[in-house]
Amino acid sequence: MKKFILGLVICCSIGFGASVVYADEAVSEVNSGMDMTLGEIENVLMAYLKEQGLDYSLHSKELSDYLYDQLTSSSDQELTKLDEYDNILAYAAEYIYLETLPEEDGKISTIEESSDMTLADVKEIVDEENLESAQTASEQKNSVPRISPRGLWSNNHVSNYARTFGTRPNPAYNNYDGRGGDCTNFASQALRAGGAKDGITGYPVYIDWSSKRTSQGLKDSAAWINADAFRQYWQVKGRSVRRYSNRNDVNKNAQLGDILNYANKKTGRSWHNAVVTDKLNGNIYISQHSTNRTNWNWNSISLSLNDNYVYIIRAI
Repeated sequence: MKKFILGLVICCSIGFGASVVYADEAVSEVNSGMDMTLGEIENVLMAYLKEQGLDYSLHSKELSDYLYDQLTSSSDQELTKLDEYDNILAYAAEYIYLETLPEEDGKISTIEESSDMTLADVKEIVDEENLESAQTASEQKNSVPRISPRGLWSNNHVSNYARTFGTRPNPAYNNYDGRGGDCTNFASQALRAGGAKDGITGYPVYIDWSSKRTSQGLKDSAAWINADAFRQYWQVKGRSVRRYSNRNDVNKNAQLGDILNYANKKTGRSWHNAVVTDKLNGNIYISQHSTNRTNWNWNSISLSLNDNYVYIIRAI
């Protein structure tokens, strides 16, 4: 199996201004406990919640919100004391990934179906998807109709949309709050406001990014609402997708209108998107759903970069 190697810079340049870059230092102990299955981790988590008097069931809004808060800010400090805590975070990322996949051919992917998968299995899948996306982008040099040059029009429209609807969802779109989270749906809406067009990647990686009216209502594709598929789509389309492990580097390199995509370090699975809506004195501000925020100082959000990568996605 082809694998990414931590500590090396892997750069696939795809024309002017478009690249996929992984530039991270080696992370100690990221791969410990990788033989634990999702089902085993879930048992530890649910037993803990029961002990705390928290009656959260799978697929409930309460559990989704709890896992998002834990991934973003380690809000339950008692949970962090468990020996399996790093694995619980990896489970949480995979849970959110599966919860936000849309129904396909009448079938919905669930965490129960993946209970026998180990974290090593998940990482292998994600690594292969990342490699395939990078190779496909390099070979095909796909492109989405791009606003050229990238300037204040597109940046401001992305930012203005995200500021407007950061804390009050746009009723013209679906809302996935309580169904795994609405963050990627919101980021997709902001990019559309900035001029990004619906699109689909070509052979061999077919990824659809769209939100379309149908006779049954609004239909959103996986890449429109799922953080991992969203990142894969823009990688395959040859947009600038750069990965960081340092907060200062994120503040330095992110620009107005960029998307911040968070990915669990153990498995590589992306689980959240936020929109950069301002930059002042070298510090970025973000707007997002799940949890809803409007133009918050990103440094005030206690996201652990020991547990997560941050991708900066420059889609338009």
